[in-house]
Amino acid sequence: MDELSPLPKNRKPIKSWNDRDEAFVEVVKGIREEVKRLVANSNYSPPKQTPQELDERQYQATNLINEADRLGEDKNFEEAVLKYKAAVRVDPNSVYAHNKLGNALKNQGKLDEAIASYQKALQIDPNFAFAHYNLGIALKNQGKLDEAIASYQKALQIDPNDADAHYSLGLALYNQGKLDEAIACYQKALQIDPNYAYAHNNLGNALSDQVKLDEAIASFQKALQIDPNFALAHYNLGIALEKQGKLSEAIACYQKALNLDPNFVNPHYNLGNVLKNQGKLDDAIACYQKALQIDPNLAIAHNNLGIALEKQGKLSEAIACYQKALQIDPNNVDAHNNLGLALKNQGKLDDAIAELEIAVRLDPSSTLFRKNLESVRNKKKGFLGRLFGG
Repeated sequence: MDELSPLPKNRKPIKSWNDRDEAFVEVVKGIREEVKRLVANSNYSPPKQTPQELDERQYQATNLINEADRLGEDKNFEEAVLKYKAAVRVDPNSVYAHNKLGNALKNQGKLDEAIASYQKALQIDPNFAFAHYNLGIALKNQGKLDEAIASYQKALQIDPNDADAHYSLGLALYNQGKLDEAIACYQKALQIDPNYAYAHNNLGNALSDQVKLDEAIASFQKALQIDPNFALAHYNLGIALEKQGKLSEAIACYQKALNLDPNFVNPHYNLGNVLKNQGKLDDAIACYQKALQIDPNLAIAHNNLGIALEKQGKLSEAIACYQKALQIDPNNVDAHNNLGLALKNQGKLDDAIAELEIAVRLDPSSTLFRKNLESVRNKKKGFLGRLFGG
């Protein structure tokens, strides 16, 4: 052990060490380094495991994975992660352990660690389609759409019949605005699995964005045939019907979505819009207020609540709503415009002009905003002319 004698940094005898914990850590590190050196300078190689030992390790790892799976099903992701990590220690070459560890970490929001786990699985088995797919999900959650798309495509090269990979590829392409390509992916997923309700729903969204409303409605209805309790599909069907001017049917869809999920903020907001446009201001206000109970930072709901209140002649309350919308989203051009007009109606022309100038600056192409600004400026000129007899 002579080689180990100078290991402590301070080179002092043990009895004179002040920080014994740190000193012993130094010893352990030194021993490990010395062992590595000795092994490197010799013909030593670790003993190979017997088939029986390999079977035993794989058996232990499988049991740990199964325990972790049960914990994950109970949403106990923290404990599941520990079990999967234990499985990896027992069998470092288990692609299933690395992949499932990645899933548990992803469910905890630890995306960098999840990605590392998927990549480790793929180092072991580059043709493990599930790991490519799950890596794509994690990358998409990080907003890395190009990398996510590449992972989905790799998964599909290995397994062309993976409906989930086609669907997720469609979502990523949709988020890039590539509607035709997204539609093709959703349709491919549905060829493989005609009862894939989410694929029908998202196919409907893409078709609705292309203003193919009849086709979109058919897709949403198909999703609801498969899953009548699919709140999101009821909501999306309502949007398409509203675009077609079928307001009563749209209202029924929004209400159905809310019956299924009372805390789904979007149908409250959309229902408020339809009711406002129908002149049912009290009902509309109640919908906006409910939406804001669920999501107090929904700037567009504050803005539209202000519009409804202003229609009722509640100008001060409306102004407060517009101002709240702008606290949340200073670039909400409609709120600047609406606040400017409300301030004009209060006779606060300078403040009104300031808000309308912001609206025009944010959207120089809007003839409406420029017209509103010019109107208030002319009103101010007329007021000053009358004031000074000009």
